[in-house]
Amino acid sequence: MTGFDIESIAVQLRSEPLCLSSRPAIPWPAKWTVSLEELNSTPFAIGIKGNEFSDMVDTILERKGIPKPTNGFTISNLQQRKETARAGVGVAILPGFVVHKEIREGSLKNLTVKGIHLDQTYLMLVEPLRRSKKPTVELIKSIREKHLEKRLA
Repeated sequence: MTGFDIESIAVQLRSEPLCLSSRPAIPWPAKWTVSLEELNSTPFAIGIKGNEFSDMVDTILERKGIPKPTNGFTISNLQQRKETARAGVGVAILPGFVVHKEIREGSLKNLTVKGIHLDQTYLMLVEPLRRSKKPTVELIKSIREKHLEKRLA
């Protein structure tokens, strides 16, 4: 016991779509829509087990009925997964903010899996709330109150 009662304050900052990203030069079918069979035979830039984002993607794939990728490369960070997709080595599932610029510029394309819509991710600010009056806790409380006021308005 540390002498503090610890709770958490979590504030959702924004949501982001998950993007199944690939290099445009790879010969995908028209309109960038693929079947599960085509996707299963494609190399993936896979995250490391135990990484929160990677584990979330695995959970979403399982819930959507998409088999967990086994063909590919294990890469620890989002930037390198994006670069792997840009190089045409495989595909990567990334949050929209990571690939937005590349999709706009045309160096990456979003793939759609027939009959499946990937979920949104949520960017959260989470801060332990201690019963002490530290300035960071007060800041988080202020952010939370403003966020709640917006949601209620």
